[in-house]
Amino acid sequence: MVPEPTARPKLPPRTVFPGPVLRLLELNLNLPNAITLARLALVPLAIWLVLGERYAAAFWVFIGAGLSDAMDGYIAKRFDRRTPLGAVRDPVADKALLTGLYVTLFVTGHLPGWLVLLVVLRDASIVLGYIALRASVGPHRLGPLFISKINTLIQIALVGFVLARLGVGAQAGWVEALLIAAAAITTVLSGLSYLLRWGRIIFGIVVKSGGAHPDISSHAKFVAFVKKTGVLAYADPKVGSLTGGMVEEMLKRPEFAGVEARPIKGMIGDAIVRGDAEFGGGAITEIFMAKDAELVGPFPDALGLHVDVSAAVLKISTASGDAEAFLRYVTRPQAAATWKAGGFVKTPKK
Repeated sequence: MVPEPTARPKLPPRTVFPGPVLRLLELNLNLPNAITLARLALVPLAIWLVLGERYAAAFWVFIGAGLSDAMDGYIAKRFDRRTPLGAVRDPVADKALLTGLYVTLFVTGHLPGWLVLLVVLRDASIVLGYIALRASVGPHRLGPLFISKINTLIQIALVGFVLARLGVGAQAGWVEALLIAAAAITTVLSGLSYLLRWGRIIFGIVVKSGGAHPDISSHAKFVAFVKKTGVLAYADPKVGSLTGGMVEEMLKRPEFAGVEARPIKGMIGDAIVRGDAEFGGGAITEIFMAKDAELVGPFPDALGLHVDVSAAVLKISTASGDAEAFLRYVTRPQAAATWKAGGFVKTPKK
């Protein structure tokens, strides 16, 4: 007996999205990203309102932008909707709004020019530093500094207060003067902190373009590479190279025993290209001048901290021998637990 054929299960109709929706899906435009884009669209509106002296409307647009910033951040974290694209769009939208309003309030005579110049220069230095970092050592995940977060909050408070004074009748008095002073101080401190961060991160191994790129992603791998190489060149500190002095001090650490420290006159990048040594230690500032040299890095966190301390101590010390002895003492391996217990060293991620 032949069984009767059974009816095939009915499949649900296929969802067909319109072209614009498909393009948004391709951009991974989830709800937090859509909110961020909406905030970015508010930037020209807020500027137009201030230029048109519609300060009350500009104030409420600014408040709405701030609420949207809090909302997209909460949704992204609470429902795990964070994306790499959103991580870029969010700070771009914030900076576009703040910078645009700072410049506009200066043009309309409501903020001092010197403060606006500080804000713009600080943001420009951060962007240029990040671009230089990517160009030299590739993508590097970095979170905002604490002082930068404080600076951003003060900048927001200042813009909000000025718009409130102009649009909803808030009294100026000492509050605005205090916010201007606080914004200026934290802007300078934040900018300098980022410059110090860039200086440490872009310190690495100098190689000839097209040559082998060693793996120095951890302290153990860095030490193993240097000991296997047996020689590490650097710019001679006796002719005024501060970065060369950092490398020289680093090589005096116990874990580098047996490694030849080779000081070279001139720029370390040029020396590596000439073939004076295969590998050198230096900063990106020494590489840009050499056409065929590359920087591999950055140095591991523990060694990055060491070169920071070395630079600070050696630069201000009047007794070089005592300074070198101090550096060797406070950076010896046995001191690591004390530094960590005191909260001075962030444990590197493996």
